[in-house]
Amino acid sequence: MKYLEILKQYENSTNVAYINDKEKITYKDLLKYSDRLAKYIIKTLGKDDKTPIAVYGHKSYLMLVCFLASTKASHAYCPMDICFTESRVENVLEVTDSKLAFFTEDLKLDKDFNILYKKDILQIINDESLDDFSCDTIGNITNEDDVYIIFTSGSTGKPKGVRIDYGDLNNYIDWFHSVINHEKNKIFLNQAPFSFDLSVMDLYISLVSESTIYTLSKNVQENFSKLFDALKNSNITHFVSTPSFADLCISMKEFNEENVKNIEYFIFCGEVLTKKTATRLLERFPNAKIYNTYGPTESTVCITQIQITKDILEKYDVLPLGKVKEGSRIEIKDKDKVLKDKEVGEIVIIGNTVSPGYFKNEEQTKKSFYITEKNERAYRTGDSGYLSDGNLFFLNRMDFQIKLHGYRIELLDIESNLLKIEGILQACVIANYDTDNKVKSITAFVSCSDDIKEKSVSYIKEELEKLIPHYMIPKKIKFLDSLPMNNNGKIDRKKLQEM
Repeated sequence: MKYLEILKQYENSTNVAYINDKEKITYKDLLKYSDRLAKYIIKTLGKDDKTPIAVYGHKSYLMLVCFLASTKASHAYCPMDICFTESRVENVLEVTDSKLAFFTEDLKLDKDFNILYKKDILQIINDESLDDFSCDTIGNITNEDDVYIIFTSGSTGKPKGVRIDYGDLNNYIDWFHSVINHEKNKIFLNQAPFSFDLSVMDLYISLVSESTIYTLSKNVQENFSKLFDALKNSNITHFVSTPSFADLCISMKEFNEENVKNIEYFIFCGEVLTKKTATRLLERFPNAKIYNTYGPTESTVCITQIQITKDILEKYDVLPLGKVKEGSRIEIKDKDKVLKDKEVGEIVIIGNTVSPGYFKNEEQTKKSFYITEKNERAYRTGDSGYLSDGNLFFLNRMDFQIKLHGYRIELLDIESNLLKIEGILQACVIANYDTDNKVKSITAFVSCSDDIKEKSVSYIKEELEKLIPHYMIPKKIKFLDSLPMNNNGKIDRKKLQEM
């Protein structure tokens, strides 16, 4: 059964679907409001229009209303968090050619777009006259229709949109809901912003199980006192986050089973889960299950899973990512050659949750995606890894893409935006790894005019904040008279890494 059909069963449910520190909404209201907004979309754009709809904001139930309304009206939604800069928001609106956009937070743009703000959205969803609007196309989305487009960091300096269709998402939901035993009426932690695909896990697995999504705003996450109080009072059963966020919580000695009583599952995705983090969690929460997963945005959140037990911790020096889900398979390849067990190569994902490609980006799509001889979608991840005893193991990125605090970042994206700052002549960005092979920070090396040097590092960071999200800003910026070059005439990244 598709998830819209499952949600239809909850249209009279008074269970809380979504709650944060300021607001909450029941399933009954969520479905009623999203129906009205879907009808407005169809009335405004016509029933045959399927252009993407951008949704901007942060952790508001209205964003969820907009997501479901877009899906019911057969439009892909494009989630954008408040961490997006003005220029990046404008770029998404331009690339998608959005005829309609919903902004649940105020953001004034220099260019003209058809944007409905919070007061407009509230007016529409409270308009009872829309209940009488009859439309036979509501909920008629097909498996081939895009359900969402998440824009990730791109090597050209502009984000690229990963398309996930309705079939992909339903196949993912069917699988992962079974991982947690199809349990209902739980409470899922939402830590990640909606522009980050990890949020898809807690959002949709919670919705299909008539559970509650308990979301943490940016302000709460950045304040230890507020964060602990929120976790303690949330009654969450499913802790869905990046390992970095778990490390933040572990740094609070009060974060344990005695104070945060109801956690049944810790579910991690987005970056490397270390033995240190998993061990400390099992010590603090001995009755909880810890799951490690793997998958890029292009394969709909994740495609492997494994429960991390004491036996697993004792057996492996590096934690496995688990076995691949039904409906998918993994090949480890060296160019076109499929490698054997324990041989290291590129992780290639094949199966029923692989994206159809990047939005309006044929060049990048052809580089990363292909169709197998069996007519299956396949994606070249750019991740280095190997298979052993049926489990997948991750080693590193094969290109300049990294994961930092759960965010996927193209180092070339930062470099191209550094070069937009007047006076910067060369730029190279390097990732710094800790002993667990986990990215801990980013350093930028630049050569620039004397004028820029006089303005100092803080000036460069201030200029970068106008161009890219805060989590992409390098921790350190170092000035060089010129960047070292290798024999091929390219910037010598190895030498910079040594520096």
